[in-house]
Amino acid sequence: MEVVKKSWFKSLLGITLIVVVSVFTTYFTLFKIFQFQGVSALAQESEFTLPRITQSDFQEALREVSAQTLRGVVRVDAISIKRVPVRNQQNPWDFFFSQEFFNRSEEPNEEREFRSGNLGTGFVVEREGNTLYILTNYHVAGEATEVSVDFFDGRTFTAEILAGDERRDLALLKVDVGNDNDDILALPLGDSNDLVVGDWILAAGSPFGYDFTVTSGMISALGRTGGPRSNINDFIQSDASINQGNSGGPLVNMRGEVVGINTWIATQNGGSIGLSFSVPINNAKEVLPYLKKGKTPEYGWVGITVIDLRALGGEEYAKSAGFSQTRGAVVSSVIKGSPAEKGGLMAGDLVLSINDQAVNSADRVVYLVSALPVGSKANVLVVRDGKEQLITLNIEARAPESTVNSQEVRSWPGLIVVPLTDALRNEWRIEKSVQGVVVASIDRGSGLAVLRPNDIITSVNGQRTQDVQSFYRLINDPKTNRYEIIFRRENTSIEITIRRE
Repeated sequence: MEVVKKSWFKSLLGITLIVVVSVFTTYFTLFKIFQFQGVSALAQESEFTLPRITQSDFQEALREVSAQTLRGVVRVDAISIKRVPVRNQQNPWDFFFSQEFFNRSEEPNEEREFRSGNLGTGFVVEREGNTLYILTNYHVAGEATEVSVDFFDGRTFTAEILAGDERRDLALLKVDVGNDNDDILALPLGDSNDLVVGDWILAAGSPFGYDFTVTSGMISALGRTGGPRSNINDFIQSDASINQGNSGGPLVNMRGEVVGINTWIATQNGGSIGLSFSVPINNAKEVLPYLKKGKTPEYGWVGITVIDLRALGGEEYAKSAGFSQTRGAVVSSVIKGSPAEKGGLMAGDLVLSINDQAVNSADRVVYLVSALPVGSKANVLVVRDGKEQLITLNIEARAPESTVNSQEVRSWPGLIVVPLTDALRNEWRIEKSVQGVVVASIDRGSGLAVLRPNDIITSVNGQRTQDVQSFYRLINDPKTNRYEIIFRRENTSIEITIRRE
């Protein structure tokens, strides 16, 4: 019995020892694992700090920003009234029975009034006492005769057009709201320079008359150029849905600050496809002091037309023109009497920079020149005849669009030429012996208006124009104003003499 008892005790002691060792081993292993995971998690968190925003937080932010924004947004109804001369309608029986028919005057003796409406959006940008200043697009109300604005709560006021800036596509309206509307406040303005691609934004407006609509999206790109109506803004691109009627409305960030003015869309069907463009609010801040005084800012002007090098053929054109660069803006014409002509800028020059700011497109040239103060000087770095040259221009004020358009007919040479490539030779069945440059386009009223697109210029003043570089060297020759040009049109060689005025 004693032997049995000892055996039983030893067995129990052994089992207990095994359990203790197993528990200790498991605990130590788990401790190491969790310790390692904790350190890794901390290291990962310190390296990649991500915002911890719940869905409810984001939803609440959207609601608050939308509500705040709509209080300062207005629907803009603009009416343009034009009086057009019309002739009095004659009774057809007068031809047979009335002497007055034969004595009638050919001059119009009646004016008829035509009214056209325009729908857009605006927002309160400033308040002084009972006066509200409302910002919108120029193409919405800048040329209107009558303007009214409607607020979100139904209040309606008649607005006065203080001033407009067609080049920035901005117009400022003035509204007297009286003493009983103290609750109408201006929307806070943000800093569009702080925007980053990927930022969330909201757009408010009246698309297709659906008043006070809010849409959301994100910043898709910054610094976009181009746009309608000779615009000079560096636009904000977003995918927020905007349509007709949104123009002039605010683009706001998630703090409720206005960062842009919705202006235009790129579309193939007239509706939004996620390519929306807004004027940066910082551009508007520069213009607002002028507009409040009823003035339009002056913009710099040098008197050239330019085209993207890439649009002319890129590398192939660059080789023919003697350029080592494949990006930039090519001067296609120089307006007579302009700062560019006076300073020595010539057609065919490749613009590389303006005041040390790089140029990679024609739109960039327009933007940089417009930003130059009137009366200042600009150093323009160009490539001409294969060599870099620095040209200094005196900046003048840009005339109204109608005047500028009329000046363009007095430009030289008023055309764009491109190299005669192998592809064109094959398409037009032109033999290898024919050397020259091809007229790509020509300005209306140019001194070389006798030429047509697809004409092949083979010589100027007896010298062959075997490439783009030689053509511009000859056509810009300062020693003569008389040009004998031989060109080929539909397998026929034609010679003309042009005098540059």
